[in-house]
Amino acid sequence: MSSVLGSGVFNSDGDMWKFHRSMTRPFFTRDRISDFDLFDRHATTVFTLIKERMRSGHAIDFQDLMSRFTLDSASEFLFGHCVHSLSASIPYPHNATYVPPDSSTVQAKRANAFASAFLQSQEIIASRERYGWIWPLTEIFEDKTKKPMEIVRAYLDPIIQEAIEKNSANAATKPVADEKGEAHLGEGETLIDHLVRLSSGTCISILQTTNLSANVDPVVLRDETLNIMIAGRDTTASSLTFVIYCLAMYPAVHVRLREEVLAKVGPTRRPDYDDIRDMKYLRAVINAEEFDPDRFLDDRVKKYLVKNSFIFLPFNAGPRICLGQQFAYNEISFMLIRFMQQFTKVTLDEASTPADAKPPAHWTEGVGRRTIERVYPKSALTMYAQVRDFVLQYFDLQLEDSTSLR
Repeated sequence: MSSVLGSGVFNSDGDMWKFHRSMTRPFFTRDRISDFDLFDRHATTVFTLIKERMRSGHAIDFQDLMSRFTLDSASEFLFGHCVHSLSASIPYPHNATYVPPDSSTVQAKRANAFASAFLQSQEIIASRERYGWIWPLTEIFEDKTKKPMEIVRAYLDPIIQEAIEKNSANAATKPVADEKGEAHLGEGETLIDHLVRLSSGTCISILQTTNLSANVDPVVLRDETLNIMIAGRDTTASSLTFVIYCLAMYPAVHVRLREEVLAKVGPTRRPDYDDIRDMKYLRAVINAEEFDPDRFLDDRVKKYLVKNSFIFLPFNAGPRICLGQQFAYNEISFMLIRFMQQFTKVTLDEASTPADAKPPAHWTEGVGRRTIERVYPKSALTMYAQVRDFVLQYFDLQLEDSTSLR
């Protein structure tokens, strides 16, 4: 995994792992992870795109849209630079009779290239894991991650360089470390600004506690930002996609969830942190692996989860528990609340879904969940649905005023 994840927090142990955790932990405080202005801006763009596409008579590729939403949100939150992937042309279903010319800007095309290379690199290292120790035999002539990672690095390196130059210009401003060796953030400081300041030797106490040099290679910065980007984008996009997929399969859950949204937040008001905290059924829906949200509300919580917190590990547990857990919950919850306010119904448009995206016919003869599955789940570092080079899940939606968009 090192050719993609480098020495980032997901691919390190010991002092390097402690170093990464110490650097990133202060960034995920409540006031920072509750920046709903950021979510609202990108969610508004999402719903504009959905309505424009549906009025044209086509279903929407929701997985692609959520990947763009989380990429733009994560990049703005972490780097202060939005990738603007939502400004690029979104894909049409394979059965569209007319696809207009791509009118994306140069910036939007770069964002698409970055997102595509980002996914491709993860698919390659996931493939290596499946091959096990013999994986080098499949890449005798070339490192398959080299080309996609060149695109990823070409996008990230200027952002990191800008942060380094900004830090040099403001060298007199020092981050203040507490007794645990964790630096406090400056006002308006992004994660990349924070990492550059710490790794430039201006906060030696953190480095001393981890026995690392004060002059950290910029590559370490890139590795860490890429690791956090994967955590902040892929997992959340996957969760949002599969929640909507499950709501399409379980309309009664959709109705009940929408009732909670309208009762707690109303049809138009923007949700805040307290709204999300109080919406128990919403949290249960997000956490339902086998789609049975009530398991997190009834006696099974005390019987199973309270006794053993390691029985449910969407964010890991123990020392390696995800630092961005609440950020992810806030982002997923915010988008779902806004979605429920806008749409009364969602259905999977199987006519728009290519045959390659559908489960094999023999699955219906098996046992367990796959007998009812209507998409073909795949996984890299996270789960998704794949069709050759594209990820496609098409949905019909109905507006809040019950006007069909399909």
